[in-house]
Amino acid sequence: MDEIEVDKFEGLDVLHHLLAGFKDRQSEEALQGVDICRRATGGAGFLSNAGFTELADVGAPFPTFEGDNTVMVLQASRYIFKLLRWSSEGRKLPFPF
Repeated sequence: MDEIEVDKFEGLDVLHHLLAGFKDRQSEEALQGVDICRRATGGAGFLSNAGFTELADVGAPFPTFEGDNTVMVLQASRYIFKLLRWSSEGRKLPFPF
């Protein structure tokens, strides 16, 4: 917060890159995990008392919250291309890269 108060935003690019990438991976993995578990239980997985339908209903919107996962991957990738350009120009790359 101290850095924000003095308009210092150097870490914002890295933070956005990491959060966009994590959002994509974690929301997709969670939704796929629920579906794998549901299928592993056979026909009983479709029963509402199995709980998988509720988990799928709750988890299904997450890949589109705060931006579709496709957009999140593109934003995370854009930062990597920016780093490649900086590297080719001989510029110092920011932490953690």
